[in-house]
Amino acid sequence: MSVRTAPDVRTAGALYAMTLGVKPPPRGWFSSDDLRVFGSIFTFYRLLFAHPVSFLIFNLQWNWIWLEWYEVLPCSFFFWTIPIATYVRILVSESLKLVLGIKPVNADLTSPFFDLPSSLFARINARANTETIHRVGSFIQFGTDYFGLRHTHTDIACTKEYWIGLLDAVGARRPRQLGLWADGKVNNVSAGVGAGISDLVCKLTDSYIGIGDRTFKRGVDFCTSATAADPTGPLTAALQADPRYAGKRAILTELVAPVKKETLRLSTGDFSNVHSLDIITVRDSAGNVGVLSCVLWTNCKTWTTHTCGDGYVIDARTEIIVGRPSFYSFAFAKERDPKLPSLVGMKVPGVHEALQKACAAHAKSELPWLTSIGWDAMITDEGVVFFEGNVGTMRTPRYMFMLGSKSIDAWMADYGVAPRTDRKKLKAA
Repeated sequence: MSVRTAPDVRTAGALYAMTLGVKPPPRGWFSSDDLRVFGSIFTFYRLLFAHPVSFLIFNLQWNWIWLEWYEVLPCSFFFWTIPIATYVRILVSESLKLVLGIKPVNADLTSPFFDLPSSLFARINARANTETIHRVGSFIQFGTDYFGLRHTHTDIACTKEYWIGLLDAVGARRPRQLGLWADGKVNNVSAGVGAGISDLVCKLTDSYIGIGDRTFKRGVDFCTSATAADPTGPLTAALQADPRYAGKRAILTELVAPVKKETLRLSTGDFSNVHSLDIITVRDSAGNVGVLSCVLWTNCKTWTTHTCGDGYVIDARTEIIVGRPSFYSFAFAKERDPKLPSLVGMKVPGVHEALQKACAAHAKSELPWLTSIGWDAMITDEGVVFFEGNVGTMRTPRYMFMLGSKSIDAWMADYGVAPRTDRKKLKAA
């Protein structure tokens, strides 16, 4: 029986194809012979010789944004040594921890996306690769566009409200916003926080990877009965007491429930059906938007997929799960629990709709430097619901460099380096 495909879902050429069947090194991803870091180091010098002026300007900008004040001058003056110096610095750091008996600490203990291997050499390679690919990958996508580069650190224009605007422009479903935290207090939006029956999720508008996220339980953290006082009061008090929200802006939206297991099971074992579709869309120099990848994060320990325990790669054209993203981070390269069944081979209806909406929303953006966007969505009983978008710089380099030795060549063949195109033409078009 033939598998139905979706020819109207544009994909990102050779690099997309690699996500469906990429082969690991002989001893596996993040093993001692996983030397992807040297591919990113080689690409650094490849760009240095191909684009000496623009790459110098970019690195000066990057150093100013990302480094401490005492690091800016030496790293800017000797910027051509940065990838090697990064590797040596991490080598010394991890070796000293081993000698002194200091337990290694991952970049983010709360997220499997930044998990690191335990063996010394593999850990050094993984840490050095992570630092290098984000620097090099940002240049490939943004060139010397300083506004775009600043978004690798802080969301200035591309806030949660910006993504809401793009999603609304194409009629995509999203959680209903009921409140806004601004100027030190919570104000009602639309029907207000007293409306609805679900709990609330509060997200900083300029944050990412779940930093600062909070949930408020209806009837516990705030009351919505007819005789209750203004329900925004307890919410205001809670956020005023949270230093992360001081001087910030945040949106409060309804907590969306995933599709029921009896309708579509997207988890295994006793895990809840909480999940997300991690969709990356990319735009070429002609303004065409396509899908770079679609990954399902699942087996979550809490309401957020930042606690997921498993992941799967979905074929954008068939909606079928074809494998696991073992190349992505060490957490997903580990052996799965043999007691848990695999979802490989399962069809996930609703993916086509999500991909089409994501591509349409990306196409609505008039920011010429916004080459890639990472979209987060969930399948519910009512269909696909999008939570937000994110500037894709922290996700896309994992595909540029971590799929294997040929992945950066695949990106270059289809998308090249940002300085070679006049992205102003996109806005004019």
